[in-house]
Amino acid sequence: TLSPSGTYFYYFNAENQQQYIKDLKTGKENCLTCAISETWTEDVNGQPIIAEPLGILGWLPNESGLLIQSHYDVWTYEFNSGKITALTDGKSSKTRFRLYEWDNDSTYIHFENCYFTGFHEKDKSMSLYKPVNIDGQWRVEMQFRSNHDLSGFRKAKDGSTYLFQKGSLQ
Repeated sequence: TLSPSGTYFYYFNAENQQQYIKDLKTGKENCLTCAISETWTEDVNGQPIIAEPLGILGWLPNESGLLIQSHYDVWTYEFNSGKITALTDGKSSKTRFRLYEWDNDSTYIHFENCYFTGFHEKDKSMSLYKPVNIDGQWRVEMQFRSNHDLSGFRKAKDGSTYLFQKGSLQ
């Protein structure tokens, strides 16, 4: 995936199951995920096919970094520091976090325009989370949890009320 300005090229190496970024101006290549023990591919449930990467979710404003998905968590990689950080803590709680945008009208991912869902594998419940900035660090904060499948999320213009559908998982 090419960054919006054409400066960076993101790719997944299927041989070692890791994610890389290449700076097209300098030619420098960096493994984003090699130092982290995570699953970066989708679960193929034993099928005889090569697992696809969960991959890149999008680019941060001004191409300061990018967001990538592991089996449980959403991660940020910042180009200036070369640091990768989990925004969520799904692995420890066996919660599969996924990021969505309220409006898909920007080239970049703005956390103010996002929400996260979490599927809790232990009890099969689902949650809605919103991103919050605490002392300059983005994290997620649970807004709602239910023993239902949650879908069709909408947000009021003032951002304080959410509308969604609940479906039975039974």
